[in-house]
Amino acid sequence: PGQSLTVGLSRMQEDASSTSYAADVSRTNDAVAVAYAGAFGLLSLQAEWRHDDNSVYGGVDTGRAGAAWALGGGLRLRTLLGTTFRAPSFNDLYFPGYGVPTVGPEHGRSLELGLDWRGTTTDAGLTVYRNRVRDLIGYEADRSFCPPAPDFDYGCARNIGRARLQGATLTGGARVGSLALRGTADFLDATDTATGSRLTRRAAHQQTLSADWRAERWSVGAELVRVGARPEGGRTLAGYTTVDLKARVAIARGWRLEFKLLNATDRDVEPALDYQSLGRQAWIGLRYEGL
Repeated sequence: PGQSLTVGLSRMQEDASSTSYAADVSRTNDAVAVAYAGAFGLLSLQAEWRHDDNSVYGGVDTGRAGAAWALGGGLRLRTLLGTTFRAPSFNDLYFPGYGVPTVGPEHGRSLELGLDWRGTTTDAGLTVYRNRVRDLIGYEADRSFCPPAPDFDYGCARNIGRARLQGATLTGGARVGSLALRGTADFLDATDTATGSRLTRRAAHQQTLSADWRAERWSVGAELVRVGARPEGGRTLAGYTTVDLKARVAIARGWRLEFKLLNATDRDVEPALDYQSLGRQAWIGLRYEGL
């Protein structure tokens, strides 16, 4: 009671072929993972270890360790630290006009501290974090870092030698009868530590506010997302705000009609330099969920 141990095995095989690739490519990744979680009164612990054996990059070990303490009065203090590994995708390596075959895997270390409070109908949380990544895989808009072929005039994939991502996340929620409210605010400092410049496409702040109302057969909701300005290619992409609306209605046992209106205000959004996202979108769906 209060203890759990999980062991997992996985094998992933990736194959890609294209008339635009230099050649057909493939790789495999075999992994074993062990995870432990335990509760001892007011203290909860977790520990995880994973070993990956990649046919291209060899063996890699990663892990996480964390703890949480119940302080009383609905307060909980938590901490989590770990290491990360991510192999480049085939797009990072081979996609025409973007991929660079010399892009290598990224490795990182992370530390997180958090304080949560939960009441009867309300909750709030604060998380602060600091991640350091070596050889971060990202988009490079500066043409001088890319291969000389004209296909790369609009940038390429590249490893960023040293990167630091640190910040804080605030969350809060409340329930008033059938209405549920939730808000999140993220503040991020993402920096290339070699040059001191901000990392591409990462906003310094982002906020989300949502409201959901539920009745016996109906539910309606709205979500507002505000994303701050992001740097890319010597320019600053403008911040934007979008509003999404949704509704569901039960029409029979197990059956629901769903309605969504995404980007309801038809806001122009440029998620990446010279790319335009979709405007207003309307969706109608029929969903069945059995017992």
